[in-house]
Amino acid sequence: MMDEFASLPEIARSISPTLQVPVVRRANRTVDTRTVSGLHWGTSAPEVVFLHGNGQNAHTWDATILALGSPALAVDLPGHGHSDWHDDPDYTPSSHAAAVAGYLRHGAPNPCILVGMSLGGLTAICLAVAQSTWVRHLVVVDVTPQSGLRVAARHAHDTGRVWPPAGSDHFVTFEDMVDAAAAVQPTRSRDGLRRGVRHNAIQETDGLWRWRADHRRRVNADNRPVDYSEQWSRVSELTVPVTLVRAARSGVVPLEDATEFVRRARTIEVVTIDTELHSVQSARPEELAELVRSRLG
Repeated sequence: MMDEFASLPEIARSISPTLQVPVVRRANRTVDTRTVSGLHWGTSAPEVVFLHGNGQNAHTWDATILALGSPALAVDLPGHGHSDWHDDPDYTPSSHAAAVAGYLRHGAPNPCILVGMSLGGLTAICLAVAQSTWVRHLVVVDVTPQSGLRVAARHAHDTGRVWPPAGSDHFVTFEDMVDAAAAVQPTRSRDGLRRGVRHNAIQETDGLWRWRADHRRRVNADNRPVDYSEQWSRVSELTVPVTLVRAARSGVVPLEDATEFVRRARTIEVVTIDTELHSVQSARPEELAELVRSRLG
């Protein structure tokens, strides 16, 4: 059994030699008969809630939360990490938002900063519309409702995932999974890939390994990329303050899409972070943490 928290001291030292790892625990809750899982950082009620992107899991925020230093909660979206898969793998932002809301009723009872990246960002938009009194400030990381079509032609190494978009679903050894991840992310270190794969892998009773993320519904039935452009109407319904974070060179949120977001949102600031990675939390965790800290007030 792998210790999912074993790498935290190393990540903390990479931020600061004196940075201590706070208390972290995994908590599972039942929402509509399914398990939703999350990581609770600190011993106080969360001040910030983090939602990850497609194919990722709550541990993608480890470095950001360590750098932030505030009580936080990172949730595994349904079909990801330690949260249950759905029988019908129709993982939409609105269905994710309903599951997360059910988890937060007990996991984060007080108003929070809500941070969502990619699919988690679209989920956060839906959640902020439905639970506006709970969201103090919404931070949307490198996504707009147009991004599904923007990302369709991009490769996994551009997004920072360690879950390959194609290939075998089962592997004989853990290192075979690391090899598969390395094939689509050749520039990442082996140790970094191994940490990411550890959080995205599970060993089944027959000894074989598989990815935790449910990838049965990444495209439509006719093989077209999923289009979330109907979510623009949700952006227009937002009443909470918003910060839109753009990765400068990821290509996921071009200026025209950021401009449309600004046109629709009532109170918004756009911040551009200098990285080519879609996963800003992987490329610039300390910079993202400082931005979130500034929104805590």
